[in-house]
Amino acid sequence: PKNESTQTNGVSAARSESQLILLSEDESSDPLAFINKPVHGFNMFMADWVFIPMANVYTGVVPRPVQNKLSNGFRNLRQPLTSVNFLLMGEPGYAVESTFRFLVNTTVGIFGLFDVADSVFGVKYKEANFGNTLAFYGVPEGPYVVLPFLGPSTLRESLSLSPDYYIDPLSYTLEPDTQQGLYLLDKSNVFAQNKNTLVIITENEKNHYSFMRELYLERLKKENLILKKEIQARD
Repeated sequence: PKNESTQTNGVSAARSESQLILLSEDESSDPLAFINKPVHGFNMFMADWVFIPMANVYTGVVPRPVQNKLSNGFRNLRQPLTSVNFLLMGEPGYAVESTFRFLVNTTVGIFGLFDVADSVFGVKYKEANFGNTLAFYGVPEGPYVVLPFLGPSTLRESLSLSPDYYIDPLSYTLEPDTQQGLYLLDKSNVFAQNKNTLVIITENEKNHYSFMRELYLERLKKENLILKKEIQARD
């Protein structure tokens, strides 16, 4: 199928790029490997026996166009947090844009299902969390960490999860049950859209722990580098 071919090509390209980085397993590059690997094994077990079967049911019930609209809605819910983090970076212009996107898309865009801010006003989507803010100020990412259920992370990103919750305006406007429900639906939707890529990686990479680690770390570095360059260019 076309989608699977595209995903395979994407994974192959990522593999080639990732191989440019040393896939080393030495303690200096992955000091928490003795903890990470068992957690990774647990996550893969849960993916094989719980999450992928559930995702197959989900994708069979929820059409792809609906999944895409849900993705738009959840991206919209992250805009208030993005606004706060841009303020912490000293970028009020980006903060105003993110707030504008949230207000327009929540109202005219029907709770963010439609990206009116981009299609009509040309205000592009940007996302920033507290991990991005720390990276902006030069805080090192620290060792690689695998979190139960959540997967690849770093010490910096892991420690940013709690601040992100407390600085997110939606944490104080939505009921806890509503927040948890939306979070689970968001993660289910994301996993369903990426499950084929996970399957391809596990089937084609003998050491998928190292591959997923290097792929994540490279993506994280690029994400922070691009964001910093965009901010510097604007200033």
